[in-house]
Amino acid sequence: MKWLFLIPLLYITALIATSWMNAFVGGVLAFAFFWLTIPAIILSIYIFIKSIRCSTVFQRIIVGWGIFNILFFLVFTWYRFPQQQCSADIMAEYYENHAKDFDDLIQSVDEAINDSTSISFDIDFGKISRFSVTSKKDTLTYDSFIHPKQRIDTLMDAIGLTDSELQNICTLLKDLDCSGIHMNKPYLDDSVVVVFRSYGLSTNAFLFFYRPLTQDEKNKFMCDDRFIPYNEKVILRHTATVGAETFSKEEKDAFLKNHKPW
Repeated sequence: MKWLFLIPLLYITALIATSWMNAFVGGVLAFAFFWLTIPAIILSIYIFIKSIRCSTVFQRIIVGWGIFNILFFLVFTWYRFPQQQCSADIMAEYYENHAKDFDDLIQSVDEAINDSTSISFDIDFGKISRFSVTSKKDTLTYDSFIHPKQRIDTLMDAIGLTDSELQNICTLLKDLDCSGIHMNKPYLDDSVVVVFRSYGLSTNAFLFFYRPLTQDEKNKFMCDDRFIPYNEKVILRHTATVGAETFSKEEKDAFLKNHKPW
């Protein structure tokens, strides 16, 4: 019965480990199961304090595990979490250093799928977690939590995508340290979205346009704080399910003061 006291400690360890691998997933789990997360934290602290004397082997296990969780959390906070953070300046510098790689990714997807189709997929933990396509006939989706792996083959067939082409796209995304892409073909009037960073419940992405923005589009992006124009064909985007849903006005103003998009 006493081993049940280890469950809160195990839950906290698993939550930190999940956030280390993917902060977005970790944030979703912590928020979705907040009714478990809050009691687990309180119980872990209580059990740790009650066992601090280390008078038994079991208490020493609890204290050791508690210290491990504390150190794990500190390392995540000071080392890993800053790596998952993002800002307009970080995105702009990253694009400047990898502009050709982004072009190669978009070209590879454009050449791989059929005309009048769309593709949208995200990668979590190195594997495709969500995948949706649209063709002339239908809209199909795949979710790794719901559907069997074989369903991806059906989606690929619907847009003319082969295994080797999909693997190449995934490799290009991983090399770019990005986690998703969304494209309509032809995309003359639509942007190609490349997901750059996901942390907590926030996502930063690049929007790439095939042709220069119209004046109306420029005005729209300048007025909407979810977007910061980089140039006439590239837009930076920040969205969030919970928390700051846009770039801060101060960040946007400071960026545009130092970087003139047009």
